[in-house]
Amino acid sequence: MNTERVYTVAELADALCKQGVDVTDAEVFTWLRLRGYMLSGLVETWNAPSEPSLELDYLTEDRTSSMNPDGSVTIHRETLLTRRGWEVLLPRIARDMRGRKEKP
Repeated sequence: MNTERVYTVAELADALCKQGVDVTDAEVFTWLRLRGYMLSGLVETWNAPSEPSLELDYLTEDRTSSMNPDGSVTIHRETLLTRRGWEVLLPRIARDMRGRKEKP
């Protein structure tokens, strides 16, 4: 079993805020989608890690399922940052987000 620490996008946004970057979770998700780290388009794969981000070991996905009262199964997905993803993406996002907030 892999016990490597993983991080939520909310934790990443909080860390960015602590570094003085005014950013929300939604803005981090948008940044990741626009740069191809997460998928967009289909509802089933929205915010899922892209193949390159999985291959680079930047993101991973946690899947859990639950049984509904009607007997159907719902699959819950959460995209998480790996330690490597945290180390690589946090400074990139911080740099880009600081740049967009600067006043002329």
